[in-house]
Amino acid sequence: MTFDAKAIGNAIASRYSSVTPPAGESAIAFATASLPDEITNEPALIVYPPLPGSFSFGPGVRKGVIEFPVRFFLYKTGNAKRNSDLLLSWASVLYSQVAGQIQLGLSSYVTWAEVNGFPALGKIKYSDTEFYGVEFVVGVHVWEAVAAVA
Repeated sequence: MTFDAKAIGNAIASRYSSVTPPAGESAIAFATASLPDEITNEPALIVYPPLPGSFSFGPGVRKGVIEFPVRFFLYKTGNAKRNSDLLLSWASVLYSQVAGQIQLGLSSYVTWAEVNGFPALGKIKYSDTEFYGVEFVVGVHVWEAVAAVA
C-alpha cells in the first residue's frame, strides 16, 4: 500500500487531540493537519505538510522517513515567565504523546513515529500573529512493498 501523507498528518493530529495537559492547564482546543486561516482558540496544535525528504529502494521495498513539522500554539499574550515555564511543561507532554502508539494506527505502511527534536521553544508565529509555542518534528518511518516494472 502506498503511504498517504494526509492520513499520516491526520493521525499525528489525532494523537495530540486528547493529550492530558500539564496540571491546571486547559486541554488543546483543536489539533489539525488542515492549515486554518487563523487560530481562534488556544491552545492549538497544527501538523504542517511534510518536509522534503528521500526514500531508499531495495529489492521489492521502498522506505524512508517523512518529517512532519508540528507547532503547538499556547497563548498569544501573557506573562513571559509563566508562559516559558508552561512551555517547558508542555514540551514534556508533547514529546511523550507519540510513544503510546508509534504506528499511528497506520501499521500497513508506518513502522514507527518519533519526535525528532524541538527546533523552537518560545515565540512563534502563525500568519501575522505571535504566540508562545513549541515547534517540533515528528519523523514517520514508512515502508512499503513495490513491484519492479520494466
